[in-house]
Formats: sequence, structure tokens, C-alpha cells
Amino acid sequence: MSAIDDPSSLLATLLDKAKKAGADAADAIFVNGISLSTSYRLGKPEGLERSEWHDLGLRVLLGQQQAMVSTTDFAEDALDELVSRAIAMAGAVPEDPFCGLIEPSQLARDWPDLELADTGEPGPEKLIEWARRAEEAARAVPGVTNSEGGDASWGRSHKALATSGGFSGSYESSSFSFSVSVLAGEDTGMERDYDWSSACFEDDLGSPEEIGKNAGEGAVRRLNPRKAPSGPVPVVYDPRVSGGLIRHLSGAISGDFQVYQAMCERYGIVNCTSLDDMIDAALAFQGRRFPAGPAIAFMTTSGGTVDLLHDVAEAEGAIMPALSEVTVEAIRPLVNADVGIGNPIDTGSPIGATDISRPVGICKAMVSDPSIDMLAWCANPPATEAAWRNPEMVKDLLA
Repeated sequence: MSAIDDPSSLLATLLDKAKKAGADAADAIFVNGISLSTSYRLGKPEGLERSEWHDLGLRVLLGQQQAMVSTTDFAEDALDELVSRAIAMAGAVPEDPFCGLIEPSQLARDWPDLELADTGEPGPEKLIEWARRAEEAARAVPGVTNSEGGDASWGRSHKALATSGGFSGSYESSSFSFSVSVLAGEDTGMERDYDWSSACFEDDLGSPEEIGKNAGEGAVRRLNPRKAPSGPVPVVYDPRVSGGLIRHLSGAISGDFQVYQAMCERYGIVNCTSLDDMIDAALAFQGRRFPAGPAIAFMTTSGGTVDLLHDVAEAEGAIMPALSEVTVEAIRPLVNADVGIGNPIDTGSPIGATDISRPVGICKAMVSDPSIDMLAWCANPPATEAAWRNPEMVKDLLA
């Protein structure tokens, strides 16, 4: 039996190695998964991608010092090297008075089956069919003039966690989704909208026709907008927006100001508390010429802020041109399969959660697009110093 087939045994072996190497405590996590995604645009399939992955993470504690490492190599010598590296790193970092594992008496021993995994696996034909039906329904709405395409994806993952204190547990989860994005209007009066359906179980998905119709009608409703008069009025959020408000709040309070001072101020990164502050700070330190025009590309690695930035820039008269095919193809290997590539783009991968070369590469691809005059990158810096990887890349990008 391979390590992937028996993750609990793999985690137990890794924890035993960590304890024998001198760790006072340790925990380890195993993750593996498989995904399939497809895209469909203007009546024909555009892409089909399948990926499989596995990862192993280890945290060791030496008193109040801790370090975390990961690997995709499960060979015996690779695990030995992983443990040695973690022990060495933990011994070199400052003490953290708040780190540690839960007391064994407080560990959960039993938990309910949450039924998060669908055992079915859709083939590529079914995913293409979902995307096709959604796009056709959206394009059938009167007033819709173009399509950014339909997408459909499926994935299943397995996560297992074990600690040196005696906890060992795992669960599986699955996801099914499809979406569509279309445009209405002509020339500079065009508007876009989208809709999607996502569920753990295939039977809980919405109808592709309904999702497509919602996207098409939403784009048409956005045509010929009128500016509302200023004044104190009640604010009612659309359900799509209101569902993300708590994410903005939690993202705003999750950082560590000491980490900001240690990492950001060192490199001259300014902490802005609002969009107005961000714009003022950018103009105050502008040492070069202003952009040649109003065409702007938006990217976020913080999750959920693209729409906000898009609306603010649009209200100020900025233009958000579509990316060229060359740019799209340059970005494609830098994002996950379920990320829609366009302008704006939300990569869904905060700095620190992935190699920083990926968002930097997306920035470089966008600014190389002949239709783009300037780029806005909204990012949440990592909450821990250990997660900040290769800031020199960001400095080179700004040079």
C-alpha cells in the first residue's frame, strides 16, 4: 500500500521521526486531490484540464519555537530531510508565547460524518455539456452581444491531520460548479454580468439554463446606468455582495501590525486604510510619468475585492479592456484551473499561500498587453513573517 493510500500511517511515521529528532511536539497534515475543468465559448469547447496533486506538511515545536515545512516527496530519505530541516528552522526563530498544541484531554475523539463528498465523478463530456447549456441560455437573452464563456469544474480532495498529542482524523470533500459570463450592449456602452452554481453534491447544482438566463438578464439590466443623487439613504446590498462583506471584515482584521512594521515598512510599502488613501499615497510617491491612458487592468490576490476596485475605477471613467489572447495564454499556467482569466482577475491565492512568482508573473503579463496602460494589484500581505516569500520579486516589479 502506498503512502497516498494510507495517509494515517504516513503521518504517524513522520511524527515519530520528528519526536526522535528532538521535537517536543509536532503535527502533520496530508492533502491530496484531483480536479477536472473545462471552458466553452461562443459555441465551441476552448479548454480541458485535469490535475492531481498531493502534499505533506509538518510543524515541529521546540519549547515555544516552531517551524513549518512541506514536501511532495514521500520517500524515506526525503522525510528524514524534511524533519531535519524543520528542527533546524525551529531552533533559529524567536519564541512565540502563543504557539503549542491542544491538551490531550481536550482532543475530540468522535465526530459526525458531515457528508461532504459525492462519490460520483463526472466525465469531461458532462462538464462541457453544463458549460454549453449555461452559455447558450445566456446568449439567448435579448440584448446580450458577446460572451466570455461558460466554465464547469469538478474536484475531490482528501485531508488528514495527526498530532503528537494523539489526535488523528481525516475527511473527504467534493465540489461541482459551473458559471457563465456574458456582455450586453455595444462599444463603450457594454456591461458584463455573470452567475454560477456550486455544490458539494452534483444533485444540488442549479440548472445551467437558469444560471445562464440570470447572467444574461443581469448584464442587460446594467445597461444605461444613471448616477444616483447624493444624500443620506438606506443601503441595501445585493445578496451576491452581502455574502462577501464578512470576508472583507475578517481579511481586514486578520493581519498583524507588528508583521506589517517588520516586513512592509522595511521595503517602503505603505499601509492604506481606504481606496482614497491608496490613490493619494500612490500619487504622492509617483516619481515617473503618469500612465499613457485610462486603460487599466485589475488583479487581486486578496480575494473578493476585484468587483469593488472595478466599480470605483469605472465611476472615475477608467476603461477595462479585454486581455489579448497572448496575455491570456501567458497567464493560464500561473493560475489554478478554476480561475477565470480576464480583466479584472481574482487569482484566489493570497501572497504567502503560493509562490509569489505567480502573481508577479501575472502582473508582468498584463502590463505587456498593448491595450493596457496601467495595472492595479490589490493584495493582502502575509500575516506571518515566515509566509513572506521572496519580496525582492515585488521590488523588481516596481523598479
